[in-house]
Amino acid sequence: MLFFDQTDVTVNGTGILAQSASLDISSNVQPFKSVGKRGIINQGPVGPKQNSAQASYLIELDNEPNYQIVDSLRNFNSTTQEVDPVTLNFGGVSGLFYLQSYSLQAQPNSPIQASVSYVGFNQTSGQVKEKSGTVTYNASSGSGIAFGFSAYLTTTGTYSVPGDFAFSYDFSAAYTPVYRLGSTEPLVVKLMGGAETMSVTRTGIHDPSFSGVKASDVLFDMNGSTGIQIFGLKFLCDNDTSESLNINISGAVVNTTSVSYGVGQIALTETTFNKYF
Repeated sequence: MLFFDQTDVTVNGTGILAQSASLDISSNVQPFKSVGKRGIINQGPVGPKQNSAQASYLIELDNEPNYQIVDSLRNFNSTTQEVDPVTLNFGGVSGLFYLQSYSLQAQPNSPIQASVSYVGFNQTSGQVKEKSGTVTYNASSGSGIAFGFSAYLTTTGTYSVPGDFAFSYDFSAAYTPVYRLGSTEPLVVKLMGGAETMSVTRTGIHDPSFSGVKASDVLFDMNGSTGIQIFGLKFLCDNDTSESLNINISGAVVNTTSVSYGVGQIALTETTFNKYF
C-alpha cells in the first residue's frame, strides 16, 4: 500500500507541491459486428489511444515548471507548428505529454493553487512505486509559496490600487497529432492555437464595447503593458522582488461584465478578458 507521502509528481524532472494528481490511460476499443451474424465478431481499436493527466498544486515561485511551459507555448512561433512533449512522472508511471490547460486563482489571505492538465498520445512506461528520494520539494522552505496577499495586477511597473478582490487566469492549448500507416503513435504533434482568459473581481462596472476594450484601459484607465505579478510569502518580510511569477496579458480585451448583489454584501463586478493566439 502506497501513501501520498511516499510518491512523487514531477514535470520534466521537477517536483511540484501537488495537493492531488491523477493519470488516466485509455484505448479506443469497440466491438466489431457484421450483417448476418448475431453478437460481435471481435473487439479491437477504432482510433488511437489517448492519455490524460491532471494535478492541483501550490505554486512555488522559484520552482514552477508548468508556467514555464505555458510561457513557451504563448510565444511559440515555429513555422512547422511542431511542439516538443513534456515528460511527466506520476508515482513511477511516466510518459510524454502536452500541456492542455493551466489555471490559477487568487483569493484574499489564501495560498494560490494552480491546476494543470496534460494530454498524451504515446505509450506510458513504469509502475506505481515508492519514490526514490532524488526529487527536491519546497526548496525555499515555504517562503516562495505564492499568496493572494502578495498578488497584484500591474501595468508598466505600476501596481493596482486597493479594490481588487480576486482574479483568475486560464490558459488552454489545442493540438493535432499526425499519424501514419504502420505506427500506433503520432509522427509529430502540432500546436494549432490557444486562448487566455483572465477574470477580475472588483468594485465598479465597465460595459464591454462592441469592438472590445483593452484590459489596461479597464483596469488602470491607461494604455500599457498589463499583467499579473505574484510574489511569495517572503515578499511581506523584506519586499524582495527578485522572485515572482509574471503573466503578461497585454492585448487582452473585455469580453463580459457581471455585477452581483447580495444581502449583507458589497456589490462586486466580475470582468472577463480574452486573448487568442
